Amino acid sequence: MQCFTTKHHDGFALWDTKMDNKSVVKMSPAKRDLVGPYCDALRAEGLKVGLYFSHLDWSHPDYASLAAPKDYKI
Repeated sequence: MQCFTTKHHDGFALWDTKMDNKSVVKMSPAKRDLVGPYCDALRAEGLKVGLYFSHLDWSHPDYASLAAPKDYKI
């Protein structure tokens, strides 16, 4: 079994998401969905497909930042 990261925690997706422009379709030389063909190829060989999708998204405005406050001194 293979497991493929479909969306990284930095918000970059490997398919054409309508949520934002951070996708392999809109921001990479590939300019195409990579998830669908990957799944199709594995299934054609009788293999099971595992997909990883990070719910965390560092670029989302609701993500709780772990950055130190501006007035923090080391």
